[in-house]
Amino acid sequence: MLTRTFAFLGRRSREGIVAIGLALSLLIELLDLLTGTEVVFTTFYLLPIVLVAWYAGTPWGLVISALSAGLPLLADLYAPGAFGHPLIPYWNAAARFAEFVVVNYALAALRRMMTREQQLARQDPLTGIANTRAFRELLDGEIDRARRYGRPLSLAYIDLDDFKSVNDRFGHGAGDELLKVAAALLGVGLRATDTVARIGGDEFAVLLPETGGTQAREVMARLQQRFCGVMRVHPTPVRISIGVAAFERPPESADEAIGTADGLMYGAKDAGKDTMAVQTLEAGKLNVVEYHRCPTS
Repeated sequence: MLTRTFAFLGRRSREGIVAIGLALSLLIELLDLLTGTEVVFTTFYLLPIVLVAWYAGTPWGLVISALSAGLPLLADLYAPGAFGHPLIPYWNAAARFAEFVVVNYALAALRRMMTREQQLARQDPLTGIANTRAFRELLDGEIDRARRYGRPLSLAYIDLDDFKSVNDRFGHGAGDELLKVAAALLGVGLRATDTVARIGGDEFAVLLPETGGTQAREVMARLQQRFCGVMRVHPTPVRISIGVAAFERPPESADEAIGTADGLMYGAKDAGKDTMAVQTLEAGKLNVVEYHRCPTS
């Protein structure tokens, strides 16, 4: 029941959430009026405040907070003789509002912390790019979208050859710095919709949604040339093997897409390293693998 409720609220627009919060606040105020001043409803007012602050944001949460503090004040002012001093209703309203404000900002801090934790769970801690979990989720979504709209999809798998020798000769600190450089180079020149991920160790992947064979080959050729050019002058250079699978028809699954690109990457490695293997997969056609040597090697 709770899961369905949270899912329902998560699908609502900001305006819809505010409307629900407003209705709840008015309903609680009506119950507050009917029960008189002896029954305290402060805790119940927190329900619409928490709802709106969490799903619609702190500013709207503060609006509902002001409403939830102000409506009881109006009721108290029209209850003559209920309080021993005329300032007591104002004091009560201010105290309620202060409590509601604290709740709003506590929720905002909790939301930021949770968002940060979610981001960290999807991010490679060393390079700052997407990790395997995030990459597979994105790939699954892009495969579904490609299947729904009949769009192409390309995936590149990249391995840093000779990376172990860098760790052995220069230490793991140098290896970590090299991985950071590689991650930065792989992200240059890509679109906002493209994704670079570290799959593990010295392996990376690049997801190119709505990208066919010709465009994928051009994008990855520029990436290959840039990478090889930088490695020529880098103090701890490595070579690079790239496998590019361009699916004109969507793959059946993420495993199929990754397996195809991974196999092409190993084919590039067998062809002599510093090589890119590209295959455009089209139904009813001979899917020839093209090999492109690094132009600066």
